[in-house]
Parts: sequence; C-alpha cells; structure tokens
Amino acid sequence: MSLLLPDSGLLFWMILSFGAVFVVLAIYGFPVIVKMVEERKAYIDRSLKVAKEANEQLARLKSESDALISNANKEQGRILREA
Repeated sequence: MSLLLPDSGLLFWMILSFGAVFVVLAIYGFPVIVKMVEERKAYIDRSLKVAKEANEQLARLKSESDALISNANKEQGRILREA
C-alpha cells in the first residue's frame, strides 16, 4: 500500500510546487490567455458580420442581374417581333 501513497514530505513539496506554479500562472498566464481568447472571439464576430454583409450584397446583385437579364430577354423578343 505504501507504493500507492507518497510519504508526507513528498506530498508537502508536491502541494507547495503546485501552489507556486498555480499562483504564477494566475498572475501572469491566465490574463494573457483570456485576452487572446477575447481577441479571437472579436475577430470571429467581425468576420461573421463581414461574411453576412457579403452574402446580402451577393443576393442583391443576383436579383439585379436576374432583372437585367429578364429585361434584356423582353427587349430581344420585342426587337425580333419588329424585324
């Protein structure tokens, strides 16, 4: 059973070193990570907004081109009937 449980001295130093690493990360590491995640989220939100605007513009241009083609076909039919 002693192989599964570390002795008290080792356990003390493990807890102490874990605490020291955690404190250093909490002070210096986690704020940087959180800032990077927030910047990435803002970038993704901006990209999604731009993509939505591009899709709306594409739909508008497609409807305009369909209207132009329809008018051109009507004009072609009118010209052919007159000829």
